[in-house]
Amino acid sequence: MLLMLGATSLWGYHHVTKFEHFDTDVSAFEVVYAFAFVVFFLQLLLATFDRPKRVTPRQVDTLAKLKVVAVVPLYNEDVDAVIATIRGLLGQTRLPDAIFIRDDGSNKVDYLPTELWAIEAANEAGVPLVWVRDRNRGKRATHVAASLRFAGWADAYLTIDSDSCLAPDALENLIKPLADPEVMSVAGVFLTYNLKGVIARAVDLLCTASQLTDRSATSALGSVLVNSGGISLYRAKVIDECRHGYANEEFFGRRVEFSDDSYLTIQALLRGKTVQQSNAFAFCVMPERLGNHRRQFLRWLRGSFIRSFWRFKYLPLGRIAYWVHALKWVQTIASTIIVAWLIAIKPVADAIAWLRGGGTDALLADAKMLAITLGMLIVFGYVQLLRIFTVRRSDQSRLAQVFWFIVLAPVATLWQWSVLRVWRLWAIASCMRFKWGTRQQIEVAIGGDHETVLASASAAAIGWMRDETTIFFPGQSVRDERNRSGSTT
Repeated sequence: MLLMLGATSLWGYHHVTKFEHFDTDVSAFEVVYAFAFVVFFLQLLLATFDRPKRVTPRQVDTLAKLKVVAVVPLYNEDVDAVIATIRGLLGQTRLPDAIFIRDDGSNKVDYLPTELWAIEAANEAGVPLVWVRDRNRGKRATHVAASLRFAGWADAYLTIDSDSCLAPDALENLIKPLADPEVMSVAGVFLTYNLKGVIARAVDLLCTASQLTDRSATSALGSVLVNSGGISLYRAKVIDECRHGYANEEFFGRRVEFSDDSYLTIQALLRGKTVQQSNAFAFCVMPERLGNHRRQFLRWLRGSFIRSFWRFKYLPLGRIAYWVHALKWVQTIASTIIVAWLIAIKPVADAIAWLRGGGTDALLADAKMLAITLGMLIVFGYVQLLRIFTVRRSDQSRLAQVFWFIVLAPVATLWQWSVLRVWRLWAIASCMRFKWGTRQQIEVAIGGDHETVLASASAAAIGWMRDETTIFFPGQSVRDERNRSGSTT
């Protein structure tokens, strides 16, 4: 906070003194820089005041009565990651009331041993588990299938990925904002599980800081624009009421199969508040290779662009979320123009003039301006990324966290402003590519002892866990009797 205020004071002093002589000393770029700085400062300020929701003992009792269904889509995922996900769900301080896992037509992994182990483990924990297999239709089909099975019974859906390993108190913390009846969705914070290599660490740095800065700022306003796919909680009516449109969304007449998290978030926004609970964590597997990293971000960026149309079309003008979204686009367009001008357009034009016999003064001025801009980006990148130190990881020492912060913050910041900006432009140009993009093979293996774990599972699963239709739809007395007897007959 002190560093943020210090940087703010210096930058503010610089611009105030410059704007004293607006007619002669201030360029158009400095006006844009000043605007960007004001937005940057307000964002950091709002994020600083965003705090995890706390509840009273009476609210704790009310929240305990909510039936939460954990929904897990699965497709060609590393078996150890799937086991870690299920263990994370069954190890919660506040257990989910049911778990729904849908194998989305995996063709590279045989999950039958994993299914048998999962059912046995869930049975021991006293949590009903449903495991179904279907053809490949993406994450949306899993959410819709869960809604069709649990509509009228579930009060909330916990949506996670098949590689999301929840912190033990994740659900306990994530459910607290639902004590406010106006809150329709709660985003958790995902961290990188596999801190291996520069790419995974840099993505962790960028994503963690983005969630704890950008999303925390919008959370303070009750207007989170997009939740985490790795960990989010929705009131049941959000998915139950929109599942037809969710399953059949089209963009220019073509079916959209990705951008599921942002679709559900906008549906929640239309019904109430959307917030983030910054002490609800999940650990997710991130790409370790450049190709996987590129595919992941292109999918995110295409979905973000498509969803922009929906936000402008459906969000009411009276909602602050509409104007937050509009401001983001103004900032993005302005910064993209500046980057293109400083890096490409003006240097190329001045280089052509020099080749035609002009002087070098313009090129030197370009180099100076570019150096100042890069220096500014790095400094404020450090300031923004400082938010990562609000998270204390048990698998990483504070010294290691500081080391990687110092080394990777400039790299991550410049990567975000250069390569990711180009990818964003390509994502916009290729936004009509609606293929779900599921992996054709296991991309990241986290390592583990799944052979030993699965070998200890029973050869066959028996009892009430196998037939979910007889659990959730009969009356309470019937369910209680079956729970005691372990029979579905």
